[in-house]
Amino acid sequence: MIIFWDMETLVPRVIVELVQTKLGVKVSYSTTLRGNYNAICDLKGSPEESYKDINSYLYMLKKVNDGIITYLKLDENDKF
Repeated sequence: MIIFWDMETLVPRVIVELVQTKLGVKVSYSTTLRGNYNAICDLKGSPEESYKDINSYLYMLKKVNDGIITYLKLDENDKF
């Protein structure tokens, strides 16, 4: 039975079982969790990288949706 974490990736517990069954290697839960996170970052980019694109996203949102108002509030360090 395959259980999905966020409907995109496998739950680390399932990855542990698959690696053990298919490869015959014992891996820890934390290793699979870290590996899963690294694989997602390789495919999608890190969350930090995604937030760098938010200004472009808001610009395109305004361009496509006439009359929409967007506002991005930052602190003194230019952080959300």
